[in-house]
Amino acid sequence: MSKSTLEVTDSEFLEIERKLGSMVARYTTAIHRIAPDDNREPPGDLHGTGNFIQIEKLKYLLTCEHVTEFLKHGDLCIALQNAGAVFTLVNPVSALLDPADIAIIGISDNDWGSETHDHKCIQLDQLAERHSPVVGEWMYISGYPGELAHAWPPMLDGSGCAQEPGQQHFTAISFMCQVEEAFDDALSKEHPAPLKDMHFLLPYSPEIVEYMSDGPEKVLPLPPGLSGSLVWNTRYVEITSSGQVWKPEDARITGIVWGGSSKFGVLVATPAEYIWQLIGLALDNIKANRPYWKSVDENTSPKLNS
Repeated sequence: MSKSTLEVTDSEFLEIERKLGSMVARYTTAIHRIAPDDNREPPGDLHGTGNFIQIEKLKYLLTCEHVTEFLKHGDLCIALQNAGAVFTLVNPVSALLDPADIAIIGISDNDWGSETHDHKCIQLDQLAERHSPVVGEWMYISGYPGELAHAWPPMLDGSGCAQEPGQQHFTAISFMCQVEEAFDDALSKEHPAPLKDMHFLLPYSPEIVEYMSDGPEKVLPLPPGLSGSLVWNTRYVEITSSGQVWKPEDARITGIVWGGSSKFGVLVATPAEYIWQLIGLALDNIKANRPYWKSVDENTSPKLNS
């Protein structure tokens, strides 16, 4: 875990991370891409971060729309926590396109129940109505940066035959920070460009990080792979300043990471209002007995419902 400035004690930071980290890890998974012509052993690359969420009685993977790019080719797959099964994502995408860049993909009951696992689905009451943290509040982010992905080749026996198959190993990181209030106009030259009246920023730079975990000095991994990571408003300041005892269940999802700029040392996030807009589309279709997915005109920017 890392932090940008010290406004709570070290023990408080570690306690927040321990409690909230255990909860969030059960909702989060790495998205893996295996191209048809990938002949490596093991094949594939980490492609982004996904989160399991339940809408009505159905389960979905929530991520960024650009992460779903290779879904139509059958290249994307995920694994369930502490289970041996890996399954390909095959259901259609419902998405808000750039600049919102949010998507959901249906997860069948057959895939979800294929093996015993430790994953859980986010419930809709864990999603904030809108991005409106109190001043000085702490955000919690957890995801899978591609820089930390490693492939372990097959283990060979004395005759050169594979004794055990190769494996992909994806390492998640978690960190806490406060929302970056300054929105540098030069960010408009980035591609894709964040929108000041739509997105919010989170500091993500080695120069402002203090590591709380034990071990040798570390460096923040590059942002690619964190796309699709949820931004949790811990509500720690909000809850404790009112004299209450904070619990991990008090945290609410306040946005989703869709990009980052190493040059400016920030991650860019889309606020929870747009996640709700996409969920609303799915709910409307479900209530009308239609498939959950609904196309969004590529030439129309998503707009918040009034």
